[in-house]
Amino acid sequence: MRSIPGRLAAGRGLRAGGPGIPANERSEALLYLFDLLPTLGGMCGVAGPEGSEGLDLGGCVRDPRKPGRERLVFAYRDMQRAVADPKPADWAPPAKQGKRTRNP
Repeated sequence: MRSIPGRLAAGRGLRAGGPGIPANERSEALLYLFDLLPTLGGMCGVAGPEGSEGLDLGGCVRDPRKPGRERLVFAYRDMQRAVADPKPADWAPPAKQGKRTRNP
């Protein structure tokens, strides 16, 4: 099975439960897997490792309405790049004929 950058975890979720975490809530916050260590550490009162690029996004876990990262950027080797952005795009890539199309 091939993976497509930007859709690696689309539709998948992380489930969490415990004190201070609302039950039966869903968040659309964007995060990288390396954000989990500082997030879980912050919720337990433990500092994240120095030099980590991960962010403590515990606020998103405690309040599903809070945003996570603004966007996610993915790369596959030196040939593919993708951006996951929760905001709707106002354009689509050019069609094969070279015509530019716009999303409604």
